[in-house]
Amino acid sequence: MTYTIREAAKALDVSERTLRRAVEDGELPAAQEPRGKRIVTVIQAGDLAAYAQATRRTLAGIEGTRLASLTGIAGAETGEAPANGAAQAAELASLRRENAALAAERDYLRRMLEQALKALPAPQDRPAEQAEPRGDRRSWWRRVWGRKA
Repeated sequence: MTYTIREAAKALDVSERTLRRAVEDGELPAAQEPRGKRIVTVIQAGDLAAYAQATRRTLAGIEGTRLASLTGIAGAETGEAPANGAAQAAELASLRRENAALAAERDYLRRMLEQALKALPAPQDRPAEQAEPRGDRRSWWRRVWGRKA
């Protein structure tokens, strides 16, 4: 599922400019998608959930993410089994949405880790560096004003 910048900003309770800045800085992956005569920036639900978690924000109004409230699941607080089949089906659907969001978040984190690993320089074998003796151990003001020790 994808969200526009406006929808994502509303869900995170931040400005659209904040999310556009995060996209420009590479903190939040996004894609361009044609919708009618316009090209709209869209964000995957898992990427949005991971960004919300990384920035310690809560998602309001987007169901099926780990960050969303799970209070609608019957018996979640007490550990009781749901009483009827409809409640079980609702709980199962909620858990499947949460599972899909977690899988999307995992994929996002894997992509970010791969990018970070590619950005690191290759390891090099270096001989142990020896400390060079300091010739002039006077304070900076003695060196500046020319006083000899």
